[in-house]
Amino acid sequence: RARAQVLRNALVVREPEHLLRLFMDARLSAYDDDAQVLLPIYEALAARFPKSDLYALRRVDLLLQLGRRDEAIAALEPRARSFRADPVFAIRLAEVLADDARQQGAALRLVERALRIRPADAPALSVLAALVYGQERREEAFELYRLAACADIHNEARIDRYVTTAQVLDRTAEAVAFLRERVARLGDRSSAPARS
Repeated sequence: RARAQVLRNALVVREPEHLLRLFMDARLSAYDDDAQVLLPIYEALAARFPKSDLYALRRVDLLLQLGRRDEAIAALEPRARSFRADPVFAIRLAEVLADDARQQGAALRLVERALRIRPADAPALSVLAALVYGQERREEAFELYRLAACADIHNEARIDRYVTTAQVLDRTAEAVAFLRERVARLGDRSSAPARS
C-alpha cells in the first residue's frame, strides 16, 4: 500500500488532473473502506463515465453506507425505471424500497419486472423472497430462497438465508440434504460449503 501511495503522489505532482489518479485514489481508499472518502471519488468517476453501471452502483452503495437513503433512491430511480438499463438497478432499488412497508408494492413491481428479464437472477430472487417472507408467506419464501441459493451457489449469505428459513419452517432436513449435496459437488474447490 505504501508503495502504491508513493506512485500515486508522484503522478499527482506530474499530472494533477490525470484520470489515472481517480482510479488510484479509489483503489487506495478501498483499503480503509471509508465511505466518506470514497464517495467523492466515485462521484467523480460517475461524472466522467456517466454510462458506467459499476460507478453508478458503487456510488449508490456508498450513499447507503452513509445513511443517505433518499439520495441513493434518487440516483437509482432514473435507471431503474428505464427499460434500457440493466435490471440490476431495478433490483437494487427494490431492495432499498423493501425496507419501507409503504414502498413494498413498488419494490415488488420492480423485482418482478427484473425477473421477467432475468428469471434466474439470484439477487432478484432474494429480494422477492424477503418481500414474500415479510408478507407471512413463509413457504413461498422458502422456495424462493432455495432458488436464489441454487442460482448463486457460491454465495454463503444466500445459503444461510435458505437454511435459516428452513429452520423456522421445521424443514431442516431438506436444508441439510441441500448442504450435503453442495459439499459433495463443491467441497474439493472451496471450504465454504463445508463451513455452511
